[in-house]
Amino acid sequence: MKHVRATIYYNVGVQLASHAGVLLTQLAYIVMVTRSLDLDSFGRFSLAAGAVQMVLMVSDLGLNVLIVRQVASSPTSQTAFGQLLFLKTVLAVMFSTLLAVAGKLWADVETARVLAVFAAGMLVHSIVLAFGMAFQGSGQLYISSLTSFVLAVLQLVFAAVFLWTGGRVISLGVAYLLAALITLLLNHFLFTRKIHHLNFYSGITSSLRYIKQALPLGLGTALNSIANRIDVALLFYLGGAADVGLYAGAYRITGTLYNVPVGIFAAILPFFSRLSWKTPEMDEILERTLLVAVVSASVLFLFFVIAGPEVVVWLFGTTYLPAGHLLQILSWALIPAFINVGLMHASVSQKSTAGNYSAAAAMGATTNIVLNLWWIPTSKSRGASYATVATELVVLGAYLYLLRREIRAKALRRPAKALGLALCAYFISWPISLEGILSALPIVGMYLLLLFWLGEFSHEDWQFWTRQLAPVTDS
Repeated sequence: MKHVRATIYYNVGVQLASHAGVLLTQLAYIVMVTRSLDLDSFGRFSLAAGAVQMVLMVSDLGLNVLIVRQVASSPTSQTAFGQLLFLKTVLAVMFSTLLAVAGKLWADVETARVLAVFAAGMLVHSIVLAFGMAFQGSGQLYISSLTSFVLAVLQLVFAAVFLWTGGRVISLGVAYLLAALITLLLNHFLFTRKIHHLNFYSGITSSLRYIKQALPLGLGTALNSIANRIDVALLFYLGGAADVGLYAGAYRITGTLYNVPVGIFAAILPFFSRLSWKTPEMDEILERTLLVAVVSASVLFLFFVIAGPEVVVWLFGTTYLPAGHLLQILSWALIPAFINVGLMHASVSQKSTAGNYSAAAAMGATTNIVLNLWWIPTSKSRGASYATVATELVVLGAYLYLLRREIRAKALRRPAKALGLALCAYFISWPISLEGILSALPIVGMYLLLLFWLGEFSHEDWQFWTRQLAPVTDS
């Protein structure tokens, strides 16, 4: 048991370190790209990157989760992973081709070429993710974490070399493709050395069975990706590349922060899965989960809603000052977005409510498309920002409605108080027009001190999560 516990700690530790490394590398990458490209070029890059991320999630169709499940149930089975890898490859080829064709049909020549190169990189990246899921399923999460970091670093290095030698937007797509190819070769080498050799083949019957199993979760993931990414494409066609550049400058910051609750609640999901709705244990862990979501999101919200313009100028330069005001708007989406991730994990952990993920994501996707089509023509990037905030609020309302019979009122008591304190802290700063980092930090500090002083977030909460995430095991 000591060995098992050490392996768990090692996997979690490497994953957290890798996650932090990837976020910092991506931040360095986006700062470099922003400062190297003009506003229109950055808009084209943002369109390509956003489209790739959306199609990458849509093309998965839930197979990543199925790979983890199948490999975890029988890590030495070569048949299941070979068939799932074949399916992933076929779907990646299909969707990358569709993305390239869509760019050729509806975008200008330069943007179409950029989309085609990024689509090729997406194809390879999709296969890389399949290997990462297989490592996770076999209990070697640290390998997939490290290879994710390698991909991010390689993309940064290749992009830096290309931009330094005079490359433009299309060279960033080449950097993405090269980084994904090298990472794929590394994954293949490590997998065949540490797990088993690959039997890459198809079977029609088994393929249909796997698709049937994966599709419900894949539908939710696809709709959620559309809800989060379609605004960039709509803004590009309705507003233009410059508006996309400004919007992307702000959304890159809040979009990166969306990874924070994903990393937190991925570790909590197993605890949800062991419980049932309407039990004291489920009420307790749900309340503490939502409290963590509200507090962490409120800290980020208060910081960026006050210091947004200064942060953007510091990172990207004075050209992007208007994006700072967009960041202040987008900051309002952080709190509902963090809560939504917590409610999503609680929903999918139980068979009776797993379908709520797809339903809430569908409402979010519909809201985002409708509001962007309505507000972008008149308000451009500002309209897209307001649509993002409204989308997260609609998704939150959908989860609360769909889970109204499962969530008890006492599970919302402390999270609601923490949210109320955050809004009070904001409205204290708003009338006196506080701006900048030095103004934001005291407001954040005051908010946290009030939480601890009033007992809404206490040492007991810290001890609770310590016991949950580091359980005592027999030697």
